[in-house]
Amino acid sequence: KASSTRLYLRVYLWALLIPVPFMGTLKISQESFLWRKYIYVFFYENVMGTPLWGWLYFAGMAGMALWFLIRKVRLIRRVRNLPVFSPEDSLQIHRGKLKNVTVRLNPSLVTPFSMGIFRPVIVLPEVMIRQFSEVEIQGILQHEYNHIRHGHLILYFVFDCFRIIWFMNPLIHLC
Repeated sequence: KASSTRLYLRVYLWALLIPVPFMGTLKISQESFLWRKYIYVFFYENVMGTPLWGWLYFAGMAGMALWFLIRKVRLIRRVRNLPVFSPEDSLQIHRGKLKNVTVRLNPSLVTPFSMGIFRPVIVLPEVMIRQFSEVEIQGILQHEYNHIRHGHLILYFVFDCFRIIWFMNPLIHLC
């Protein structure tokens, strides 16, 4: 357990480095390209100095945030309408491990996933319940529960915030 905690701590620390390439310039580019400062001054005075560009960028951020919010609300509504699955009825899963987590069954063929920071939900396809063994379902539920327990959903939220702030940069969407 201690090694897994250290591993996730390292992952979170490395994730903090994601915005670093987007926040500054390299010293080598300032030294090698002397004409760069003239271009920068021209763009700053003539383009970035006007408030219109700031408002346009803010509108882009607001649009991206609205798009994410609409997608998240649609997903929450769809998941909320799925039937609740109580694993203790048919499987020998300790309910203590899945405390405060709702397990729902999806009739369509999708991969299992977990969602929700405050009220976590694990979504399983019905096909898995019929075709997989009890041990395999326990492994899938434990895997998804580990995503919730280790805070991966919070990390995905932070990544989405980065995508909203730096929506113009294609590298942040790739990361």
